[in-house]
Amino acid sequence: MIALKFLIKNGGWMETEPDKFNNELTQANTKYNSIVKPIIRLIKYWNAAHEYPYFSFELETAVADMDFSNDNLESGFLYATKKLSSYDLPNWAAKKVDILKSDAKWINEYLEHEDIFKAKKALERILPGFL
Repeated sequence: MIALKFLIKNGGWMETEPDKFNNELTQANTKYNSIVKPIIRLIKYWNAAHEYPYFSFELETAVADMDFSNDNLESGFLYATKKLSSYDLPNWAAKKVDILKSDAKWINEYLEHEDIFKAKKALERILPGFL
């Protein structure tokens, strides 16, 4: 097994085992009907579009560890946004996460009222240029 190190936000280094993580990610993806990898891709798209509040590996591991029982891609994505932690993030990054969570909450609200137009507008704020 290959161990790699990468720089983390506090200036230290974190050791990773990519092969082990890939196996765990594949298991989670299989367990939850192949929605975990697409959710990670969407969250990473958000991350890139909003000045990278998280390191990519942090997002991947956080989402891979979530419980997506009874979720589909839509509900799983909204669940993941709700569960992302802003603990230990700098203020600017925590604000980006708070905005993400607020927009996701509005999407849920709009979908409950069957207002697809407003739900798409809120999704466009999360994933600009994606739709």
